[in-house]
Amino acid sequence: IKRVLTDFLGEPPKSKPRLAARITEESTQETHTLQKIVFDTEPGESVPSLLLRPKGLRGKVPVVICPHQTTQSGKKEPAGLAGNPQLHTALHLVQRGLVTFTYDAICFGERHDPTSGHYGDAIPFYRKHPRWSLLGKMVWDLSRAIDYLETLEFVDSTRVGSVGHSHGGITTLFAMAFDERIKVG
Repeated sequence: IKRVLTDFLGEPPKSKPRLAARITEESTQETHTLQKIVFDTEPGESVPSLLLRPKGLRGKVPVVICPHQTTQSGKKEPAGLAGNPQLHTALHLVQRGLVTFTYDAICFGERHDPTSGHYGDAIPFYRKHPRWSLLGKMVWDLSRAIDYLETLEFVDSTRVGSVGHSHGGITTLFAMAFDERIKVG
């Protein structure tokens, strides 16, 4: 099955660059701390993301990655900063004591150029990676998010989950097939 899926997803890069992760903003919310983080998934490509950490955190806790649905607000909707309250997955889970993480998928949020049209950002991607797919890239980016989360002292890297709706759901399903660090989805 993995071989067939690999044929469908295409060829990812041969090596991973340094994450070069950096916190660019931090704010305190009623139930959690919200950090805006940028990390590199490919050389010269940074991914804007949001980490939601419960207040009063003690020890290592599970983390749930929340890839967003098909919405140009990207990571903001799961984080509860935009969109439909029923889809504020990362916010709902941090309020239950879990660390959550969401990021902008390629072609969405801060990784979208509105002048390119819907999925127009895919054109430069396919010029750079003619033998890779957008879905393969989404799986790669989620895997790189786990690489980052494993560096955090309060994250239990043996208890990683992923949950998403629509676009985020398909990203979760395919990522689970290729990244065994995801224990539940």
